[in-house]
Amino acid sequence: MEISKIKNLHQLIANNLSQKELKTALERLYEFNEVYPSWQIKDEIQSKEQSYKYMLKYMLDGIKDPDRDKFYNKLLLQCFKLNDILADSLLVKEDPSLYYSKKRSLLSQKNSFQDTIDRFNDICSKISLTKLLPVIDVEKKTALERDAELAASDIFYDIWVKFPLKNTDIELLHLLFNDTTVPKYFELLFISALTLNLIRNFDESALSILIDKAVSSESKVRERALVGIVFVALLNRNQFLISNDTKNRISILVENDEVKRLLKKIQLQLIKSKETERITKKMNEDIFPEMMKLSSKIGNNLDPNELINDLKENELNPEWEEYLKESGISDKLKEINNLQMEGSDVMMGTFSNLKAFPFFFNMSNWFLPFFKENSAVYSIDVNPDSQLIKSIESSRYLCDSDKYSFLLSLSQIPAHQRDSLSSQIISQNEVLEELAADEKSTNPELESESISNKYIQDLYRFYKLFSRKNEFKDPFDGDINFLSIEHFSDLFKEKRDIMLVAELNFRKEFYESALVCYDKILLLDSSDYEVYQKTGFCYQQLHNFEKAIDAYLNADIIHPDSLWTLKKIASCFRSLKKPEKALKYYLRALQISPDNKSLEMLAGHCYLEMKDYEKALNHYYKVDYLEPNNTRSWRAVAWCSFLLKKFEQSKRYYQKILSSKPDYSDYMNAAHTELLIGNIREALDYYKVSLNKLEGNISKFDECFNQDIQSLVDAGIKKEQIPLIKDQLLYSL
Repeated sequence: MEISKIKNLHQLIANNLSQKELKTALERLYEFNEVYPSWQIKDEIQSKEQSYKYMLKYMLDGIKDPDRDKFYNKLLLQCFKLNDILADSLLVKEDPSLYYSKKRSLLSQKNSFQDTIDRFNDICSKISLTKLLPVIDVEKKTALERDAELAASDIFYDIWVKFPLKNTDIELLHLLFNDTTVPKYFELLFISALTLNLIRNFDESALSILIDKAVSSESKVRERALVGIVFVALLNRNQFLISNDTKNRISILVENDEVKRLLKKIQLQLIKSKETERITKKMNEDIFPEMMKLSSKIGNNLDPNELINDLKENELNPEWEEYLKESGISDKLKEINNLQMEGSDVMMGTFSNLKAFPFFFNMSNWFLPFFKENSAVYSIDVNPDSQLIKSIESSRYLCDSDKYSFLLSLSQIPAHQRDSLSSQIISQNEVLEELAADEKSTNPELESESISNKYIQDLYRFYKLFSRKNEFKDPFDGDINFLSIEHFSDLFKEKRDIMLVAELNFRKEFYESALVCYDKILLLDSSDYEVYQKTGFCYQQLHNFEKAIDAYLNADIIHPDSLWTLKKIASCFRSLKKPEKALKYYLRALQISPDNKSLEMLAGHCYLEMKDYEKALNHYYKVDYLEPNNTRSWRAVAWCSFLLKKFEQSKRYYQKILSSKPDYSDYMNAAHTELLIGNIREALDYYKVSLNKLEGNISKFDECFNQDIQSLVDAGIKKEQIPLIKDQLLYSL
């Protein structure tokens, strides 16, 4: 069977199971097994089918079974696993992906998982012994550390591709994750490997190991495990939700106050990760180009010695600040700085081009915590105990992946420049550490929050930048709200907790995710008019105007006469081409805010769309009276006068508009007016200017002109005359 057909059948069965179409799923499992028949798998399918038939029979016989739902869910879970096993056994033969390439390689080796772990433990023991010696053989220690990295990488791949997991594998994993001699940075690497394994093939027993690590006393271990659990839940929602054992374990887990706090923070951090692409685009297409333009200007106007003195005094030259202010970069940099302070990923664009080093060809290195003993440090001839390495290692603003990128990029710089750059980095890091210390004093939880945030950034870089990223399902492209997952429901029982998630989604303009939250809030409190307002706004931004109106109307009932609500209701009705209903709310709004020029204009537009030109003109007159120099009202009065065949009045207003800052449409409408008055030559002159304003684009001119033909005919121009006018215009060019 072709690889694509195997994957399609696997997905079909998974969909059947997700929709609880168990009979159809079982039939397709038989079909799947017939490709390369396995009597063991066939027996298992038959066993599951027989159990299901008995369950259905007992239900028909009216036999009460309080555990029926649990039994059914377990049956579904077992079928999910059988489906994965069948797909895995077929794909491993020829699928060229990295996953199956590694799996085939490991299957062909004589060494077992136990052998690989034993080799790793032996190397770690030797490293520990070298540290006890009075004189350390640096060369030997470095070689051992390199061997440990290679062995840890082998274990990473072994854990990642190990499926289906046997009882002996689970026991080995328990031993490995509870071995206190394993360096913490390698333990963190193995947690990532187990996470990737579970994302691909859900397994309750393996997940229990991750849950155990989620209550570790080590904050880095605990938070990496928690992020892993969240990603497994997000990418395996169906299996996760029907797993009874998982539900029980997670329920116990979230009773821990510290875990509960961290999971809430992880949810907020995941939402922020969704705007990384937007921030990166802003940095690359807006801020960096503007800074490059300014750099030459600053360089030509400022003395280098003055620059150095200003930096020493920690004060910028006012000339710099003026340049930054004029260009608008100052405000943009403040915005980016605020995003960074709240935990958003502003470094992705900077480091995305620094992932081409051979170091990142090895998939496991994307998940490896930064540690000074790593061979990558020695590869650029930098002392691992130097202040530079300590500065990089302690940086709160770089995730581990970016720390390695930064370090490896130093190898491309000449030694003398590297020393100068190192001094600057160390100096800057000292300042940042002082700031961090101040932040910690006001927010002691900041450091632990930073750990999970940086790990999420590491994951983001892997899924977005790894050379074989297309072989992985990207969790950041899907729904990253886990408050709707039943097992985490205890985290979001209180309105204030859900509101935090809702407001962040709303502020970041993730309106669909915000709606999920607002719906939950309204179930808890249906009297909050502001939630109805924001619900309406979300639907309006998503162009679902009917639902937006429903939400706004609820807000209007609870909190009547809100000017903002009335304007939004009217706006939605106008979007639905229902000006008569929109007008009703604009008139209500005008009762609250009389002489409101914007509302007068909008009410006039409604009358215009209803073809009640006299009433429309009255509103436009009022705006013109309230603000005599408002060109928007001039245009409205001029066009409305034209439609009412008050051509002289229309002409007066167009002449006022043309003396201001007219565009092509102003000249075209002025020409229409002259045409109706009978001033054909003046009309042609205006048409010619309008065409020039469109840079001679005749097709665009025709498109705009044709939209007005019916209005011209209604005003009194003979339809047969219009082609003659257009041809005369072309002759006059």
